[in-house]
Amino acid sequence: MRFLPYFAVYLVLKNDQNQILLSKRVNTGFMDGFYSLPSGHVGENESATTALERESLEEINIKPTDYKLVHTLHIKNLNGGKIYISFFFETTTFSGEVKNLEPDKCSQLLWADLDKLPKNVMPDLATVLKNIKLGSNYSEIGWEVVNL
Repeated sequence: MRFLPYFAVYLVLKNDQNQILLSKRVNTGFMDGFYSLPSGHVGENESATTALERESLEEINIKPTDYKLVHTLHIKNLNGGKIYISFFFETTTFSGEVKNLEPDKCSQLLWADLDKLPKNVMPDLATVLKNIKLGSNYSEIGWEVVNL
């Protein structure tokens, strides 16, 4: 049987002060109490950009525009062994007003400076944001290093 990874999209939404929007997870059963980005799974027969637009509307009431892919993460989640390929899209432009539409999954929205992230940012996300800041467009996390 052919292996099929999970696909996810993340929105790196920046404001005029070059801060990013973080969402604090609650009642999800995974990394509750930690900050992440607005995000979600790519559905069957759905493109990554369509998923990004859908998730942004569902979670924070906006439709991102003029976004660009800034990072791809290939991660092996050690909790459950799931393997994800995640796409991080960045934008400063959108339509709508930012508000938390999923208070049952997100206890807080927070604008944060990339140089002063909260201590409770998801560790994988902190790595990705650091790599985005450095201009790196790809990361792998959770894979055993093999020396050839």
